[in-house]
Amino acid sequence: MATNRELYDFAARLGAFEGYVYHKDVMDPKYLPQWSEHLASQYAALPEEVRQDIQQLVDATAGRGLKSVLPVLG
Repeated sequence: MATNRELYDFAARLGAFEGYVYHKDVMDPKYLPQWSEHLASQYAALPEEVRQDIQQLVDATAGRGLKSVLPVLG
């Protein structure tokens, strides 16, 4: 897959993850481990230069998702 497609796919899935965990009333925690592992694998597969360019944005998006998940997971 071309880098631009990989980047788009990762960003779309990370955005979906953030939206999913934001709604705690419908979120099912059993999906979180596999989903987060898949996101981490996708991120690691991106070229280093791309990861460096988007790291601050990923921190913000993933950070909001993490803040939503922590109260549920404890």
